[in-house]
Order: sequence, then C-alpha cells, then structure tokens
Amino acid sequence: MRITNSEKLKMVLEHVSDGKSLSHISERYGNYDTSRIKYYVNLYKKYGEKSFINRKDGVYKRDTKLLMINRVKHGESIRSVALDFGLIDPRILGDWVTLYKESGEDRIQDTYPRKSHLNKDERYKANIVKH
Repeated sequence: MRITNSEKLKMVLEHVSDGKSLSHISERYGNYDTSRIKYYVNLYKKYGEKSFINRKDGVYKRDTKLLMINRVKHGESIRSVALDFGLIDPRILGDWVTLYKESGEDRIQDTYPRKSHLNKDERYKANIVKH
C-alpha cells in the first residue's frame, strides 16, 4: 500500500500531537508497518514538517550516496544513516547498499527526479503542437 508524504505526516501528528499509539495508527492505515511509522516520527522530531512537504523529490548526488554507503559498511545501521541525511524512507539507502554490493562503486550514480508523465490528453495535445 502506497502512502503519500502528507499521509505519513498525518500519522506522525496523530502519534506526537494526539498521543495515539503506533499500533492504533497502524491499524487505521491498513496495518501499516509500525517500525516505519516510528522512523517517520524520528524524522519529524529531527527535521520537522519540512521532511514531508515541499521535498526536492529524488535529487541525490553520487558523493553523498557513497558517503552514506560507507557509513553503513563501517557498522552503522541503515536507519540511523538514512535519518541523519533526512531520507524519507530508509529503504532508499538499502537499495543503494545492495546495488553497491552487487555491482560495485561504478554503478552508484547521481539520481534525479523522474520527468512528470503526461496523461493521455496532454500527450495528444503535445503531439498536435509538434506537428
């Protein structure tokens, strides 16, 4: 189940502001993983709401990725390193670590956000304008 960043923030605020338990929030959002909610709470405590809103979606430089991977290689947990760098989800770093282990340092490259995809009507209009 895909949860948006605004829903993640709502979960956090329910726990932090309203005092609801992680298990209650988990049930409310379709048995969402409580350890992930706990990570979001820690992210919120460290960086505030800006961690969940107005994010520069997916711009990660190679040097920063290698720095994070190196910290994990030297014994730090993926979650703690991801939290230090403000990643919205520690699985992002886990994917980089796996890629590094399987394919080596050369496979770690800068990451940029995906281009927004046009819906069917917008593609049709764009094609008409081209021709």
